[in-house]
Amino acid sequence: MRVLKNKIYSFICIFLIIGFILIIPAYLIYNNIKGIIIDELGKSAMNVATTAASFIENDIESYKELSFAEKYVKESHDEIYYKVMNETFREIKKNTGVAFIFTEKKISDNKIAYILDGEDPNSKFFSPIGSIGIMTDIELRAFNEEVAASSDLVDGRAGGYFVKGFAPIIDKKMKEVIGIVGVDLKMDYVKNIIHGVKAMIFAFIFIIVLLVTVVVNRLLNMRAKSLSTDYLTGLYSKSYYENHLDIAIKEAELKGKTFSVSMIDIDDFKEINDQYGHIAGDRVLKSVAEIMQLNMRSVDICSRYGGDEFIVILSETKSEHAVLICERILDRISSLDLRYDGSIINVSLSIGIAEWENGMDSEDLIECADQAMYVSKSTGKNKVTVYKENY
Repeated sequence: MRVLKNKIYSFICIFLIIGFILIIPAYLIYNNIKGIIIDELGKSAMNVATTAASFIENDIESYKELSFAEKYVKESHDEIYYKVMNETFREIKKNTGVAFIFTEKKISDNKIAYILDGEDPNSKFFSPIGSIGIMTDIELRAFNEEVAASSDLVDGRAGGYFVKGFAPIIDKKMKEVIGIVGVDLKMDYVKNIIHGVKAMIFAFIFIIVLLVTVVVNRLLNMRAKSLSTDYLTGLYSKSYYENHLDIAIKEAELKGKTFSVSMIDIDDFKEINDQYGHIAGDRVLKSVAEIMQLNMRSVDICSRYGGDEFIVILSETKSEHAVLICERILDRISSLDLRYDGSIINVSLSIGIAEWENGMDSEDLIECADQAMYVSKSTGKNKVTVYKENY
């Protein structure tokens, strides 16, 4: 359970770290795409404004008469033309899907007056002819530079955010700008597109983060496994054993339970190497490790301690039960049919067992198991000995 929790915790940490790293480029990508969409909206607004300006320029004299009127009272301007043009603008608005479309004239560098408006006259957003408004930098640019221009996101008169496009109305005969057409496109026009793009980007990033997390986690696990596994026998390494022995002692102290440690040494291993060679010696080590893995419980930790020595942590096991497990190992070793270069290699083990008692640290426990193992070796080998204080 502890191992599983550690793996889950490690996976989550890696996921969060990689996610944090990739969220910044994801946000930049989103903003870039959003900027492109806003730019395209601006172009659309300018195109509608330019088309409307061209339509007005076809009858520029009528519009000039309307625009140049000093006071917009009854009979001071062509009311029929004004009404027809407003209806035309309402049709343009309906057909193009723009939020607002209007024309304006320049009063000063910071003020404009509305002329035509595509809103319903009964709407609260309708600007009657001659209504005064504030001149923005984009509008001033369209007036002064005689070019179509668009804004970034701005607050609109109907609330919310808009992209505005402006196009100059030019009297080509006099070669002068007499007004501009303004078009507002509300962000609601493309908000579903932007939200869809945002969702797609972050879903893609999530998948990438997940895949990278899985790969990194697997690589780290492989690295951890390589550090915790003996390359020759496939048993746990000495460092892994030492770490888990400390954990076993802490758990035993906390739960009030005991466990045993078994030190195992291959008898006369040097002679086997000298007589048959190191390849044969490696086969012996692998065979002993395999028998240990097959005959130990899954909760037991089998490690190669060094050279021809092995050590096993027998979880929640008293010494008398540890003896039974180790004797089973000896029995399996005795029936091992190991041949090399036509010769039979006889293998036996000397095993020492020490049971943890309250107050013992890892060094005490290993020392006791080691002493018991040397008693087995010095009293005939191929046997199991449990540590006693009089050794």
